[in-house]
Amino acid sequence: MARLAQTSISFRRIDIDEQRLRELGPQIDDAAARIAHEIYWPGVELDVVLEAGSLLVRATVIGGLLLGGYNVVSKYKDFKEGIVELVKDAHEYGSGIYNEVLKLTGQQNADTVTIRDMTPGRIVRVIQKLEKVRELQKEKAPDWMVQKELQRIARDVQAIEQELAPEEKRLIDRELELKGLPPLERLPKPGLVHEDRSAILRQEERQKIGHVPAPSGREKRKRLRYHNHFVVGSPDGAGQTGRVVTAEPRNCRTHEKLARVGAC
Repeated sequence: MARLAQTSISFRRIDIDEQRLRELGPQIDDAAARIAHEIYWPGVELDVVLEAGSLLVRATVIGGLLLGGYNVVSKYKDFKEGIVELVKDAHEYGSGIYNEVLKLTGQQNADTVTIRDMTPGRIVRVIQKLEKVRELQKEKAPDWMVQKELQRIARDVQAIEQELAPEEKRLIDRELELKGLPPLERLPKPGLVHEDRSAILRQEERQKIGHVPAPSGREKRKRLRYHNHFVVGSPDGAGQTGRVVTAEPRNCRTHEKLARVGAC
């Protein structure tokens, strides 16, 4: 399953307690599900996280580019056009959830808003770069120049492949072949195989306003966190409420969801 969109919203001026977090979490769940239902297809998943202290809201849309045998971008005349539309959807979703969060918190604006187009954005940029490589080949550019561009693309491809199902990889390869472009598997592998995915993320993948300060003091050690993961439109997921825990620092992983934990 690919991450189709992610929006992070930060308020330095809002300091909410556990009771307010328990109230606000389900409200944002409902808003996130309603907007996703309007923009995306049935069955997409939502991952909603709220952190107290200086309030942070993060909503991620997760779904496949293939639903059963149905290609969700097939309704467009061109594969690239379909993926570009998914990028537009990511920004539309980000704007929608941002406006809803402002209403629910009673704020006029946030300190930081980051809208990321995730896997669709990465695919679009890979296609654009591969098209550039094809132009270099047509212009009889030196082989070292072509290989250099392919090496740059390979790092992006490694990130994309971690998010795609085998059927989705075959779909993209087929569309690349129709454009006379090399399939993903034929691209050279990056030299640094175990590179952190955060380093793979391109600056153009995000639309960012403001600045997020590094957490410090007690906030860095412990934060109340609300988390819910559910399927939009699913009877099992309807009305499902997330959980509030005292979270570990952000660079740690929580193994016991209901446990109160301290520093790693």
